[in-house]
Amino acid sequence: MQGPIVCIDAAHQNFHTPDNRFYAFAKLLRADGYVVKAFEQTFSAESLKQCQILVISNPLNQINAGGNWRLPTPSAFTSAEIQAVKTWVANGGKLFLIADHMPFCWSSAGFRKSLRN
Repeated sequence: MQGPIVCIDAAHQNFHTPDNRFYAFAKLLRADGYVVKAFEQTFSAESLKQCQILVISNPLNQINAGGNWRLPTPSAFTSAEIQAVKTWVANGGKLFLIADHMPFCWSSAGFRKSLRN
């Protein structure tokens, strides 16, 4: 028997992905029986069906990728993606959202606001 499926976002210029800075995290999860996947798609009702737990860590908008960290920092997510994740969480999906210092906190600000409501 395999554990829950953990999808680690790798589609939004994320600072942490299971193949780089989250390699040890992914390895730990796998050792505890979780199934870990790099999530390389946009968020939608259909794409999120494969996940039981979604980890989003330090996303960036394409404009800010490569160290272009000027303000204003736009959202890393489209409105449709935000709504898809909000609905997915409301229906029982588990979300672990990490947003460190600038520019990452602003790239996920709209996402965080939406989930609070």
